[in-house]
Amino acid sequence: DALAKDPGVVVSAWRARAAPWWGGMVEVRTGEGGLRGRLLEVDDDGALVVEVEGRRRRLLSGEVTRLRPAAAG
Repeated sequence: DALAKDPGVVVSAWRARAAPWWGGMVEVRTGEGGLRGRLLEVDDDGALVVEVEGRRRRLLSGEVTRLRPAAAG
């Protein structure tokens, strides 16, 4: 298992793959409910870090949806 053998490689790959999403708004659905916030990073442990109402939240599982900016006009 790549994650158990060398987690840094897996985390680096996820960081690169999600690069277009950094700084964007996302919605995350977890077993505890849903939340919306700004996507900040994937930390060294592989947790997704989202800023929600000014606080950093580490999320280890959930379904993430990228939110589109509201259209101007």
